[in-house]
Amino acid sequence: MPVLTGPALPEGRCATAASPPCPSTTGCCCALDPADADAVRAAFACPDIQRWHVRRIDSADEAAAWVETWPLRWRAETDASWAVAEGDRVVGQVGLRTVDLVEGSARVSYWVVPDARGASVAPARRAP
Repeated sequence: MPVLTGPALPEGRCATAASPPCPSTTGCCCALDPADADAVRAAFACPDIQRWHVRRIDSADEAAAWVETWPLRWRAETDASWAVAEGDRVVGQVGLRTVDLVEGSARVSYWVVPDARGASVAPARRAP
């Protein structure tokens, strides 16, 4: 099926740029950092996060490896991820999965650590 328009984002646009901070109304969203590996491992120990995630993280090395994949995914223009932080504490993660630059689409993924839930880190939006 032919594409009727040019890509929403030209190929290579993201790969050559640093992952930008993600706008947030609460806390700060910034690129995941290797220093976040312990917080990621603790988050992935939560049964609620495990229920909706396709992976489990069992060690500090696995957590570090997971964090280190995100810059590679950004450069490949397939996925993006940001840590949601309050000060220097990671309270969640938000990501774009299965990015399609031609159509300008992606799937959104996120998680919030148990003790930050209910604090408007990822507020529910209800239809009017």
